[in-house]
Amino acid sequence: FLRKDQAAALNPPLRKKDRFIQQQQDKALWQALRQCRKALADEYGIPPFQVLSDASLMDMMEKHPSNLSELLDVHGIGDVKLERFGADFLAVLRDYPL
Repeated sequence: FLRKDQAAALNPPLRKKDRFIQQQQDKALWQALRQCRKALADEYGIPPFQVLSDASLMDMMEKHPSNLSELLDVHGIGDVKLERFGADFLAVLRDYPL
């Protein structure tokens, strides 16, 4: 019981208005990341899932990296994808600050 109380005190629940704003920001970022992935896929002539999977995009949304080294911590991004696509995805993330 104490752990739950401590966790609740550290992370108070968002008010309804704040949750709505956060959901709208998340939706906008999700769509922007998907559009970036689609544009890169078209440019390289490959299917979008070969650029990054949905799971990778979700992990990117959670971690919200701000530089290339942080982007390497995102699921599904290695050296090759970082070199090819990293700058494009970071540009999108910069447009959606936390």
